[in-house]
Amino acid sequence: MNISNWPVSRILQLPDCCFGQRYVVSVSGDRKAFGDWFSMSEIAFPSQCVIWEYSVYFAGQHVDGAYWRLALGLEEPADTAEFSLLEPLIPGFGLPGVDPKQMWQGYGQNFAMRGLRLYRETQGRRLVLQCHGAAGATTYVFVAVVVSSLPKEVPEWAVRAR
Repeated sequence: MNISNWPVSRILQLPDCCFGQRYVVSVSGDRKAFGDWFSMSEIAFPSQCVIWEYSVYFAGQHVDGAYWRLALGLEEPADTAEFSLLEPLIPGFGLPGVDPKQMWQGYGQNFAMRGLRLYRETQGRRLVLQCHGAAGATTYVFVAVVVSSLPKEVPEWAVRAR
């Protein structure tokens, strides 16, 4: 059954199996000295997608002033001011302040949010990471986001089940 003209709110009520292939969009970065470093995912998000999982692996000591941020972008920013104009991956997620919000974790900690089903319009942008190193800090961040596109066709039984 063609559901391409359904509203997103109705599509998100379909069973998980209707969303098809899921894949990972990932980015990583490290900083061993003071200053900013940027990295961008090799894979772009679908223009409309569902985020199912968000995972972070962090290695490095927390030193005051060191942080990292995530956003959506078409190209790697040249500086922090340019990064600050980008849209956050998950609005409002991170330490209090302006978006994209700053984040930090302690050495060797992992963080994961699973079972999200979070709809995002990304316009085919990529995941952009900013690492800000502080004096005496070594930081490594790896972020993986599991996504799928929105289905356009589903079997009849999936519609009757709802």
